[in-house]
Amino acid sequence: MNNKTNKDFVYIFTLKMLKLISKNLAIQKISVPLRWITLLVIQKLKFLFIFLFIIFMNIYIGNLSYGVKEADLTRLMEDFGAVSSVKVIKDRDTGRSKGFAFCEMENDDEAKAAIEQLNGTEYSGRPLVVKEALPRN
Repeated sequence: MNNKTNKDFVYIFTLKMLKLISKNLAIQKISVPLRWITLLVIQKLKFLFIFLFIIFMNIYIGNLSYGVKEADLTRLMEDFGAVSSVKVIKDRDTGRSKGFAFCEMENDDEAKAAIEQLNGTEYSGRPLVVKEALPRN
């Protein structure tokens, strides 16, 4: 799944579906409120949302050195299994790393093994904090 995040993929896919349905209804000269179309798309795509947000495990990697790059973390995590994406979080104004990142792994068992083996280990001179990422509230 390239380097796009799951949320970006779902958002873009949903917008494309909305446009396609709206276009077809306009061709048929049917007037339907947009919220109905949105509900229809969401109902039809429930399996996609479930697949994208449950299958991949999102991992929090903290206490990173500011010089650590996404490619470095990708190589580190690939030792444990297939990596879908890695995102180092950066300050909006300065562009400097905030010292933490998120990694998505395709297999839960591989992700759990990475968490167990990497949490507390030293990387670039600092002990890593590695745990399953919790959803934002």
